[in-house]
Amino acid sequence: MFLYNSPRVFTFSDNYRIIYYHVVSNVRKSYQFGHLSVSDFDSQIDFFKKRYKIISLKEAVNRSKNGLSLSNHLSITTDDGFIENFTNIAPILLKKKVTATFFLIENCIDNLDLMWRNKLLYIVNKCDKNLELLAESVESKFGIKPIKKSESLLDWSERTWPMDMKDIISNFLWEISDLENLDNFLEKQTPYMSTNQIRVLLNNGFDIGIHTKSHPFCNKLEFDVLNEEIIASSRRLGKKFNRKVNFASYPFGARPSFNLEKKLITKSQIQVLLGINSKITNEREPFKWERDKQDSSYNSVNWLRFNCLPYLKSLL
Repeated sequence: MFLYNSPRVFTFSDNYRIIYYHVVSNVRKSYQFGHLSVSDFDSQIDFFKKRYKIISLKEAVNRSKNGLSLSNHLSITTDDGFIENFTNIAPILLKKKVTATFFLIENCIDNLDLMWRNKLLYIVNKCDKNLELLAESVESKFGIKPIKKSESLLDWSERTWPMDMKDIISNFLWEISDLENLDNFLEKQTPYMSTNQIRVLLNNGFDIGIHTKSHPFCNKLEFDVLNEEIIASSRRLGKKFNRKVNFASYPFGARPSFNLEKKLITKSQIQVLLGINSKITNEREPFKWERDKQDSSYNSVNWLRFNCLPYLKSLL
């Protein structure tokens, strides 16, 4: 078994790498898709510090603009803005003197909402009602295509739900599931960071980016909606925290079409558009940079994926 802290590990680190996390915690909550233990995260950061020069996204952009090498450099990012960024991730990074960029869902800051996919997961984990019957209620009320046999709520929502209806439908499902009132749930659980906690991170040298307003599949959006989700949202975030917010990461790594991306770039001050792609070739173009997910313990499969797959695909 390959381990993060093994001194015998050889890595293909001939280009710029960006990694991302969602939740670092010793406890997985019912609305969270996964988590990395605190000790594993600690070990991973040590691993990366030994093998890469860890830099901020801002420094990476500057190096790219100035024609400086990004070989053997790495940046750390997180998505969604969960509270564990503040309680678990940031303290470890500060202790190790490592920087990161935290990508935030605008609608979820201050626990004003729970992202729609997390709502669905919580319903699956906590609702005692027949999920197929719940889906039929949605089909009837909103005219959604029927759920397939043995299809999960999550897969069904990705396949059939219009992105402009995702929050309305997920809230309706929550209500008919006879779960605790959503506002009460958010107040008790506090899944996300508050404005004040984010300001503390910024005051400690971390950076923030926009992970859209409401976490849609951006490849399913027209430009007017993309503008609201990314450009307008980044401006509101910048005003809220009194700084330019010009880094964006796509939810699910789902990029819109080339023409829509080009329009996003020309009509905004966005400098980075991060996707998720197993063929990592991050060199000179920040709008095409891709990331590696690191939300799981580093077993042999993850080692192969992170270190070898990009190199092998570059030979194709």
